[in-house]
Amino acid sequence: MLLALPPRLRARRVHVVANDTLVESPVIASHLQSVLDRIAGSIDALRLPVTVAKTVPDTDHTFWVNLIGRGYPSPSRMFPAGAPTG
Repeated sequence: MLLALPPRLRARRVHVVANDTLVESPVIASHLQSVLDRIAGSIDALRLPVTVAKTVPDTDHTFWVNLIGRGYPSPSRMFPAGAPTG
């Protein structure tokens, strides 16, 4: 879609954001990084106003810290309805 626009109309920055929850399998995490790297590697050559970012939770807010350390319930069909709030 961005390539279909004339360069003068590509004024707004597009943000591609992916979140690595640190729970994904190594294969999925590797694939995510590969896709983000390919997107980022194409931006300059195509002169697109795109920013690529991958976020990860702070250690204190990871799935495992919440599940094991804080005792939050594990995901289920009712999750997050039964999870503590606040």
